[in-house]
Amino acid sequence: MLGVAIALAGCVLSVGASASYGARVRRERPFLGGGRGRPSPGDDGANLARAVEALGRSGCDTAGISGALRGQGSVRGALLEVDEALGEIDFRISARRAAAAGGVRLALTAGLLGGVLELLGGTSEEWLSAFAAITAGLLGAALGWELLRRADESARAARLEWDGVAGTLERALRGLPPCGGGRELEA
Repeated sequence: MLGVAIALAGCVLSVGASASYGARVRRERPFLGGGRGRPSPGDDGANLARAVEALGRSGCDTAGISGALRGQGSVRGALLEVDEALGEIDFRISARRAAAAGGVRLALTAGLLGGVLELLGGTSEEWLSAFAAITAGLLGAALGWELLRRADESARAARLEWDGVAGTLERALRGLPPCGGGRELEA
């Protein structure tokens, strides 16, 4: 039974690591699933305000950006501030992916190790326990892999949304129309 317990622990760790990565990615999205604050086509001023608000919610100090938008600060400094903030956001989005991928490999390894440990018992009843351990490892890896895949899709969407925020702010700071109809910000 020790092998089955090891396989189940690997399964739980795999699913937990992948779910944690997915939760991190969802927290980093600037416009949560089309809800409050999502840009609207043709409303350039509101889209600019939403972009600055999204950066503020992400933990970025937006005082320099707001000042530059009002003509009271350095445009170059504001652009650098936006770039730095987006780099930090990308790091936070990617930070737990390696742990989630490792969790999938851990579930496979735990299932195999659990199966081998069960087979070392040598009795005919141990074959069923070995099969259960290997199945638990495979199941944990499959669940972890699916959660990882979904989180990766959400991370791609989050990066597209943040690219739209950056594009809106860059156009506004360079004196161009703030948003070309809102299309750039839709995921």
